[in-house]
Amino acid sequence: MQDLQAPLCLKTNAIISSNSSILSDWIKVKFPEKMTKRPTKKQLRQQLNQDIEDFLVQGGAVHEFQRGESGLINGKLDDRRTGFEQPRQERTPLEAEMQAVDARKKPVKPSSEKKPHRPRKKVIYDDFGEPVREVWLD
Repeated sequence: MQDLQAPLCLKTNAIISSNSSILSDWIKVKFPEKMTKRPTKKQLRQQLNQDIEDFLVQGGAVHEFQRGESGLINGKLDDRRTGFEQPRQERTPLEAEMQAVDARKKPVKPSSEKKPHRPRKKVIYDDFGEPVREVWLD
């Protein structure tokens, strides 16, 4: 009689013996020995603080700036980067180009006369969804 606790080989549907290398490979794939865990926020914060401390101990320095000070050049704002101090540029008029584009479009044909409505067939169904009769509607 077959041992029902042993896993089946998917390719041959045969029972795999417990001393088989296939079984050990299958177990290693399905159940790795050590699961890798993601660090928690607390661990990340501790690591970052430790990195900062190591940097400062090795002689590194942190320079603090006043708010907005780092964007200044020699104590002044960079005039080339602000668009509000420059004079307003003239816009190119596009009305003539727009009229030329509109003139190239195909003219809209007036709608033709409406055709008279043809009678339409409507099917009447009973409560069970079966067709009962057909009625012609105008």
